[in-house]
Amino acid sequence: MSITEAHSDMDYGDFEFVDLHQGDDHKFRPFGYVAGDKGGFFFTWLPTLDDTLESVEEDPQDGSGGLDEGAVREFLESYLPTTNRGRNAWENAEEEWSP
Repeated sequence: MSITEAHSDMDYGDFEFVDLHQGDDHKFRPFGYVAGDKGGFFFTWLPTLDDTLESVEEDPQDGSGGLDEGAVREFLESYLPTTNRGRNAWENAEEEWSP
């Protein structure tokens, strides 16, 4: 089942895939990527879901890939907490955070 099928009650545009850990940024924080058509948006895993959503930014090299930034944030808001990484990071927010 694709991510858009799993969340079929919402219109997220033309998402191709989500990579939950595409790499680490210059501060050694994991980041992911939501891909559209030859472009997309990066997001950084941060201590809260709100901070993570605020980190969403268009791919500076390849552009948005035809995706809408608001739709990407809306999708990530519902999708990330359902992932193992999201559950581990935010359900245990009282404990030390480590994605």
